[in-house]
Amino acid sequence: MCIRDRYTIGNGINLFYNITTNNKINLNYQLDYSKYKYENVGFDSKRIDKNHSIELSHDYSINKTSMFSTIFSYTKNNSNQDAYVYDEKSIRLNYLKAISW
Repeated sequence: MCIRDRYTIGNGINLFYNITTNNKINLNYQLDYSKYKYENVGFDSKRIDKNHSIELSHDYSINKTSMFSTIFSYTKNNSNQDAYVYDEKSIRLNYLKAISW
């Protein structure tokens, strides 16, 4: 049995542009509102969060089975409880290889 203490509603948009058949740029934005069912004992209130997330990525297909991605992302979480307010920035490099047998 799973007890859910958080309810989230969100919406987002994803835009992409194919530069060439091997190069693609993606821009993604996501906005989420979260409400928690139970009070946090340390804060004596029910937590409410508003989360903004934006991501920019570049995908390069080396061939039909290999792809390289560079991803820049930023997340801003606002909350009525200070311990959950944060900014997060990240850069990721991914290499994907498809294997068939």
